[in-house]
Amino acid sequence: MTARSDGTKFISAVDESEKNGLFVYGGFSASRSFWEKDFAPAWTEFVLDTPPRLTHLHVADLYRPEWRASQGMSETQMRRKLDEAARVIRSSGQLLPVVFSLTREEFDLILRQQVTFYPDRKQPQEKSLDPDYICFYLCALEQLQRIKNEYPSTERVDFWVEENRPITSHMLPFKNDLHTHLPSLGLGHLVPLVGKYTSVTKDRIPVQAADYLCWHERHQLAGTLGREEARRYWHIIDGGVFRRATQSQGSRTGYKYEIKADLLGSIAGALAKRVAEASS
Repeated sequence: MTARSDGTKFISAVDESEKNGLFVYGGFSASRSFWEKDFAPAWTEFVLDTPPRLTHLHVADLYRPEWRASQGMSETQMRRKLDEAARVIRSSGQLLPVVFSLTREEFDLILRQQVTFYPDRKQPQEKSLDPDYICFYLCALEQLQRIKNEYPSTERVDFWVEENRPITSHMLPFKNDLHTHLPSLGLGHLVPLVGKYTSVTKDRIPVQAADYLCWHERHQLAGTLGREEARRYWHIIDGGVFRRATQSQGSRTGYKYEIKADLLGSIAGALAKRVAEASS
């Protein structure tokens, strides 16, 4: 599949994967036309519709013997679907991957706190600040910058997250928040790109690709990829490392970042400053 763009609208689809205190958040961006005309038909034909037919792909489910049994799926069929998913992603040159990761232990120690959502409403909501909230914003900022660099004619980027995640209940102010904070970060030129935030069902193919990326990235960081899984991981990031956008050759353009204590501390300090300013 060639890397073509309609030059107007992009979709950034993200998901999360967590186990044993390791949290990974990320996904892929591509033009809406590429998702709809190229990627989705290939994913449907080679991944979902290969026997037994599935309505959606969730990697963790495929590794559960009881779930496979409920679908009438053999281990060989499971491997084929996962292999085909890696092949479809690798052949999709336009996909821009971005992945962030952190440990729950450091997050809880340094950054977890209560924050107020919808402060301008009559009944503001107090919620615990969770990793997905921070990682979503970091992913959104990174994707906006990369799309602007790679596809400067893009007019809008919409963000898709699988529904029923805790993050979806308090992300409605997302667009206004980015409009407010991008200029203060020296990124005011990205404001016109910020589109809609939408929670989508798991049958939407872009979030299935995000799930596939995050599952493999988490196991890669944990050192728990088997030989087959390592080969698939190598394929989906096109050679083992994400290349920088400034490189003319090499692996897929993208970004991966392990959020360490120093960045968590900086975010905590910025939030504390914001709370103090709002109270003054």
